[in-house]
Amino acid sequence: MSPVARNQVVAGRYELLEIIGKGGMAVVWRAIDGASKRTVAVKRVLGELSADPGIKALFLEEARVGQTLHHANIVQTFDFGKDEKGAYFLVLEWVDGLDLYEYMRAFHQAQGHVPWQSVALVAHQALQGLVAAHERTDASGQSLPVIHRDLTPSNVLLGVDGVVKLADFGLARAMDRASMTLPHMIKGKLSYTAPEMLRGQKASVRTDIYCLGLTLWECLAGKKLFAGGTQIEVLENVEQARVPPIERFRPDAPRPLLAAVMKAVCRDPRDRYSSAREMDASIAELLRSMPQPMDEARLGASVRQAKDRLQPAASSAAKVPIERADDDIIEVSAELVVDYASSPSALRSLQIELIEEIEEEAVRAVRAASAEKEPPKPPPRKPPPPPPVKKQAPHAAEPETHPAATPLGLGWPYGRAPRPHKKSP
Repeated sequence: MSPVARNQVVAGRYELLEIIGKGGMAVVWRAIDGASKRTVAVKRVLGELSADPGIKALFLEEARVGQTLHHANIVQTFDFGKDEKGAYFLVLEWVDGLDLYEYMRAFHQAQGHVPWQSVALVAHQALQGLVAAHERTDASGQSLPVIHRDLTPSNVLLGVDGVVKLADFGLARAMDRASMTLPHMIKGKLSYTAPEMLRGQKASVRTDIYCLGLTLWECLAGKKLFAGGTQIEVLENVEQARVPPIERFRPDAPRPLLAAVMKAVCRDPRDRYSSAREMDASIAELLRSMPQPMDEARLGASVRQAKDRLQPAASSAAKVPIERADDDIIEVSAELVVDYASSPSALRSLQIELIEEIEEEAVRAVRAASAEKEPPKPPPRKPPPPPPVKKQAPHAAEPETHPAATPLGLGWPYGRAPRPHKKSP
């Protein structure tokens, strides 16, 4: 958090408290509305981008579309304007909880799967939000659908009250403003791009269904679907859209849920659900048939538990020990506490600023002091010649050893094995 910007007041009303998200276009703050005293999220366009006509158009479109979408499963837009520095800002509903990415990580961190009951309820509420966006109409009843285009785990928010909300319609394309789409721009995160988008087709209702299905697949399987070492590899995987059957990873989940997810991620849009309402009908039927219905209270309790698991251990301050390893190397290590912010999207990049430089004179002084205490090192000796190779009798080959198998579902990027700790000499 920037100590300079903290407690800055925007538009004479919104007091900025801390940064909770930052992207290529805007920064999101947790803030207090001075008029209503409620917590809100303030999204501000980065200063250097405010003059860009394309970015300005996208942001204005987000504000316009957001103010026309009113639904319990969509993050609400409260206000819009220009601050004292000339940067555009949005005031959004604050969701106390986790996004779906963090929710998944809480279970994978404990080497477990997200319960399929939670996935089913998340799918139901997310689809309700999509129905509201896809079936939007104007005052005269004319259809004005909104396609989200960026439906990823980070944009599905789970509140501690068990309510699921879709966030960030910043890349949405309102059908009544087709000109808002910038040319030669694939919107949304690369691995969540629908295959037809790579073939130059326009985004549609079935595009959002595909992205939500892909998100649900990953939530159930506990692994990234379209991973790759390079962007080209990711694009190739997305275009081929080879989706392994989800039954391989979640044999415990009911068949109707698995079938719904697999239908949503079909490569050909014609093989998917025709609408979010159609897909939601199958999910809602499953929820009604459950012996113990999954409701918002149970989901909220699960979100609170997941949030607690992600809380880091308490620490008073960062520790930065400096040790001398070799003559020309100074090792600096730091123990940092990272708070997992949640809404509307988590800040997953860490910025470290050196506030005190190490002067060259001080470094020379340390080296000089060390030289006084330690005797000079003798010149390096030539290594002795290697011993002659002795022929050994043949013996049975040793059996191959393999690392322990990764627990089921831990193929997600954050499920990698931790690196061994390097001890100080």
